[in-house]
Amino acid sequence: MIVNHYDNKLCPATAQFADRQAKTLAKNIVATILGKSPQNFQYHPAGMLASIGHNKAVAEIYGIRFSGFIAFLIWRGIYLSKIPTTSRKVRLFLEWSWAMVFPPDISHLGFKRTNED
Repeated sequence: MIVNHYDNKLCPATAQFADRQAKTLAKNIVATILGKSPQNFQYHPAGMLASIGHNKAVAEIYGIRFSGFIAFLIWRGIYLSKIPTTSRKVRLFLEWSWAMVFPPDISHLGFKRTNED
């Protein structure tokens, strides 16, 4: 575990922190190669989000708490913004929108050809 020097607490094992830790690590590697001192990890999180299923989520952003469908839309929007390339964002947005309206398709017909000797 890594200490967050913003509040001197251990960092949670979340993507939000891992992403920031990776950036700090990269800068520290460059600093070390250049003979400079590495910097301590310091990050103030904007908040936390968690999807709880069935188009519902919980969120706390800048101290404001949300729950239900609104939190779900915030969660989706933030994660969609982190997807690289516009084409992937559009594809994922369409897939998520489709899944919100239509139930999952659980049927699968597995046709197999047999050798007829």
